Amino acid sequence: MTTFHRITSFMSVALVAALLGACGGGSSGGTPPPGPGPGPRPGPEPDPVAPDDPLVYIASDDPAGGVFELYLVDLATPGEASKVNSPLVAGGSVGPYALSPDLTHVAYLANQDSVDEMELYIVDLAEPGEATRLNAPLVDGGWVFEFAFSPDGSQIVYNADQDEFDTFELYLVDVADPGVSTRLNPDLLPGSVVSTRMSFSPDGDAVLYVADLDVAGQFELYLVDLAAPGVATRMNGSFVAGGNVVGAPQFSPDGTSIVYMADQEVDGILELFAVDVTTPAAATKLNGALVADGDVCAFRFSPDSSGVAYCADQDTDGDLELYVVDLAVPGVSTKVNAPLVAGGDVQSGTFRFGPDSDFLVYRADQDVDGDNELYMVDLTTPGVSAKLNGTLPAGGDVSLFRINPDGLQLIYAADQDSEGVAELYNADLSTPGTSTKLNPARQGTEISLIELNEEGSHAFYLADQDTAGAGEVYRIDIAAAGVATKINDALPATGSVFDFAITEEYRAP
Repeated sequence: MTTFHRITSFMSVALVAALLGACGGGSSGGTPPPGPGPGPRPGPEPDPVAPDDPLVYIASDDPAGGVFELYLVDLATPGEASKVNSPLVAGGSVGPYALSPDLTHVAYLANQDSVDEMELYIVDLAEPGEATRLNAPLVDGGWVFEFAFSPDGSQIVYNADQDEFDTFELYLVDVADPGVSTRLNPDLLPGSVVSTRMSFSPDGDAVLYVADLDVAGQFELYLVDLAAPGVATRMNGSFVAGGNVVGAPQFSPDGTSIVYMADQEVDGILELFAVDVTTPAAATKLNGALVADGDVCAFRFSPDSSGVAYCADQDTDGDLELYVVDLAVPGVSTKVNAPLVAGGDVQSGTFRFGPDSDFLVYRADQDVDGDNELYMVDLTTPGVSAKLNGTLPAGGDVSLFRINPDGLQLIYAADQDSEGVAELYNADLSTPGTSTKLNPARQGTEISLIELNEEGSHAFYLADQDTAGAGEVYRIDIAAAGVATKINDALPATGSVFDFAITEEYRAP
């Protein structure tokens, strides 16, 4: 706030007049009228603030293997970027990164200060380029491998060989107290480690992680209450010899349940299990009976936390299909995809619930073996699907999609008009099979990432649109097809953007 100082005292005015008279100033025979007081005194500069709508992206000066650095763009001024990370040591580079939940900070991993040590840094987006190291000092050659923000952004949990080289453990740091960390896991067995698969509970009070705490080489699921660091509660049921948790376990959105994949009952056969947070170790198998050698391949919670969708070769070995199961009725699953052509599969991990948990969209070569297209199934009529994309040329594929937050539209990338050239389309879910091309004419062939803003009014995508082979970030108003705005700053001749973020999702390009 600028502070103004004005002379208002009658005595001060009289003193000034007297001084002027003594120096011969003013009119003869009287006191001159007072002049104006001094002008405003410069006050302190206002504190910088983070942009309301930030986008961060990671770019390299050479796509063949140059230096990767992180940049910030205020979406109110596209094309004007500031470097986020501090200067890197020779040979250094930025790796995984994430925006904080309130979008005011970005944390990232980099060998910024030593080429031999990957460490954790945070930057206030109000002051890009000024990074603070968060992790405690590492042993020589130590690395931080992964991290996650707490739901309120005040803490970060990270995995590192901080205390002993090549022994990876779990640590918690307060963003307000950088360099001071708390180890969350108990002492490890010789040769044991904590894996990189960890997450906060939705309320931020606990952290879920995978480690071989009890049997060396057998990775199980543990929960630590942040009020009692070092105390591990095993969440999974008893494992057969050789059994392990596989993939990333997930809390339900409401935080009451945890679902995980494991070969818990038969070594080498992955199945799906759920455990209530209040009854650890009392896990229940969710999937239906699997055919011999069948496996669960991926899963996703419904937004309302009532159920889980998963892909598996449950009915025919080698044929991946899509199933849903209600957490209240474990072991009773329903196949939801329509019949697949011979050799067809639902693509692992590519399915998404609608925002109201009432439908699923999935990608599959359902009609033509090898041609992946988009399908929607209303969960009240499982087995009956509608194709969402327009007609594809021979060899065409849908590669990416995002459901609009309103649940009424879907944005997807496909080589729909020209085989081998990916473009961006909008599909109205009320009229499946019809779509509108969003992007303008382009030079390259790739679209590697799609995101939607919170309102669902704009799509952001990463493509080599202006220069073949050079990825850049673009924004399109979904209501104004054919007009794209480039978001990133100008790139060097050999430069390319490799990833971007507009939400707090952890990014590991």
